[in-house]
Amino acid sequence: MLAIAACGGGGGAKVAHPHAGHAPLSLAADEHMVLIPDGKYIAGSTPEERGAAYDDYQHATTTDLAREQRWFEAEEDRHQTTLPAFRIDLMPVTQAQYAELVAAGKAPPPVTTSAGGARFSWTESTPPQDRVDHPVVLVTWEEASRYCAWRGELRGQARRLPTAAEY
Repeated sequence: MLAIAACGGGGGAKVAHPHAGHAPLSLAADEHMVLIPDGKYIAGSTPEERGAAYDDYQHATTTDLAREQRWFEAEEDRHQTTLPAFRIDLMPVTQAQYAELVAAGKAPPPVTTSAGGARFSWTESTPPQDRVDHPVVLVTWEEASRYCAWRGELRGQARRLPTAAEY
């Protein structure tokens, strides 16, 4: 499960959409998208940085599971690369924003069977009232991607999850 960090695309004003069920779509978040200019950045890590990440994980969890399963070995070596300009949400998608997709019948409400995740479980199609402004969690990558595409369709502008390089 993951949280929807952000969607990429254009900006705009607050509007209601006729297919949004009982929850009018608030596109106020679109006004808080930021433009990331094109440019170079450093990606990947050095073997020393990966070693430090393993050590940090072991120190934090008192297990060496990350090193045993070689979690960080797939990361590319440090290198410089270039990205084209893109737009991204300034803030994560909230439970209330995701509820608009659920109200439109485009996704099921997030649920969990874990006792620790119960505080994030929705009641029917409603997020926990004390967490409506918190980032949405317990959604799959596909559901997060569907949210971005749906929001983009309503704006008439393509939206998608950020790539790993963009994020």
